[in-house]
Amino acid sequence: MSDPTLQLTLTLDGGPGASAEDLEDLSRRLRDDLLELDVETVETARKQAPAGSKSPLGIDWTTLFVTLAASGGVLTTLITAIQAQLARTQGGSVTLKLGDDELTLGPGPYSEEQKRMIALWGSRHKGFVLSNE
Repeated sequence: MSDPTLQLTLTLDGGPGASAEDLEDLSRRLRDDLLELDVETVETARKQAPAGSKSPLGIDWTTLFVTLAASGGVLTTLITAIQAQLARTQGGSVTLKLGDDELTLGPGPYSEEQKRMIALWGSRHKGFVLSNE
């Protein structure tokens, strides 16, 4: 029997003044970073393509679907990777959603209260324990 998995939705916001190209770049870099982690899959969302396009579906660079094996530590590592990518871009945010529970991460640095909120969010998901670091 295989391990249970969870579907995490990431919604990317490039920040004020971000172009479509900036958002595509952030999405691609974040996807590449996440694929290096112990995740099952990272998929880019699809959307209806603009009229006149050769393909009926386009890529929605604002949404990534991440499938995680329900094992401890993966969520902590994923959040750390997202925070690092946001720090490199120096703007924007990523909202993580598991079920109806959401957490929005910005570029940091994070206050002690923000760190507690991140840890609390993670603690609400069985199999995904976050430390207070």
